[in-house]
Amino acid sequence: MCEVLYRAREIVRCDLKRLAEKAQINYSTLRSAAKSGSFSADIEAALAQVCRFDIQSAAWVDDDVPNAVRAQLTRAGYRGRDTPERFQVMLNDCWASTSVRFEARRRKYSSIDPHMAYHELSDCGQSTSAGAEMPFIFNCHFEPFYHHSGIRFGFRKAKVSLDIACECGARAEQRLGHPEPIALRNAELVGCSMKQRLNWVIERQDGADAILEGDYATQDEPLVTVAGFVDGTSLASRLEVNLYDRTTCVADASVTVHGNKAQIIEQIFSKHIPAVQHRNGWIILSEQESVIARYEG
Repeated sequence: MCEVLYRAREIVRCDLKRLAEKAQINYSTLRSAAKSGSFSADIEAALAQVCRFDIQSAAWVDDDVPNAVRAQLTRAGYRGRDTPERFQVMLNDCWASTSVRFEARRRKYSSIDPHMAYHELSDCGQSTSAGAEMPFIFNCHFEPFYHHSGIRFGFRKAKVSLDIACECGARAEQRLGHPEPIALRNAELVGCSMKQRLNWVIERQDGADAILEGDYATQDEPLVTVAGFVDGTSLASRLEVNLYDRTTCVADASVTVHGNKAQIIEQIFSKHIPAVQHRNGWIILSEQESVIARYEG
């Protein structure tokens, strides 16, 4: 409701307090009702009037589902007609004149060495209707690193991080690799359960000398879908690797690697990437900032 009224410029901020003011409902009362998921007849009537929806609609309350049954079911197992998605569709229909489409625009990108590794999180140029989930496809590329001494090295594992920032509480819904990992070419992709600060790990599962090399892309389905977004929602993604999860091998047979391999790699990084910063061994290879904006096409 907040999102639709904010989009229609009926409220100045996309939050529950502004909704309460618009509907002339006590903020604490509305907050408690929203938290419990139970609304009095007076609150229902006030919300329906200001948001222009029919409280008799099954998208608001499905009378075929007893309250006791509804309370016991999880969202994944719920088959009633009063789901958040159906209610969102109904609201969008009620405010059709304010319906807009959105797209993701890349605002900034940086990489310590685009020939060594890069990544992209993209909506593939497909605009998304307000209220729907925006899908994002992911792809990245890795190349082994060759040092002039004859050492070849790369990484067995990489981490993809995504931070979603939005005043309306935009969040991740579908997350590839969660709860079950999936195969991504010759590696495995594992996701986390977070909604706004997300992480995925891409890791080779084969031989001890295997490294991430070439392209890795989620082509058939998105890495993540983002729901609840508004104009200005920002997405910050990073491709990171850990200095302690690397594999070192010799490219030149005349070169012998002696001593601690970790020290060798750290010395190579310190000479060739002097500005790199790392925390607990994790370093950022590439960063991308995008913003979700109104589609002007």
